[in-house]
Amino acid sequence: MSGRGREAAASEREASAGPATSCARLRLACDPAVVAEARRAVARFEAGVPATVIESARLLVTELVTNSLLHGNAERDGWIDVLIERRARCLRIEVADPASTGGRPVLRSVDPTSTSGWGLQLVDRLASDWGIETGAGTCVWCELSTG
Repeated sequence: MSGRGREAAASEREASAGPATSCARLRLACDPAVVAEARRAVARFEAGVPATVIESARLLVTELVTNSLLHGNAERDGWIDVLIERRARCLRIEVADPASTGGRPVLRSVDPTSTSGWGLQLVDRLASDWGIETGAGTCVWCELSTG
């Protein structure tokens, strides 16, 4: 992504994801360095959300962004969209690859000794609800109950 593209993406993040909001929207470059930025966005929801939910949200946003980078179809100059939203009874995370036209993500069995392939398994085990939407790209979302 060019310097100008990074500036535009940063401006969009700042405009739509202030610390006092109940919703954080990020448009992230297709670069592994953005995973940490998505994790940091979860911190905006620490007030009023149980610590265990915040820990799970950090892990799941890491997995979903990483999966999108590894398996999505966004070009190096493309992007992925991340939404983290505080709702009445849950914290919702959405990770969308608008350029994806590939296969639908699939929950697979994983060898317990494996060091990879755990992304959707973790989502399935930690989230109170989750799903996949396809159409204009691919969006994987999950919800963590806040009580």
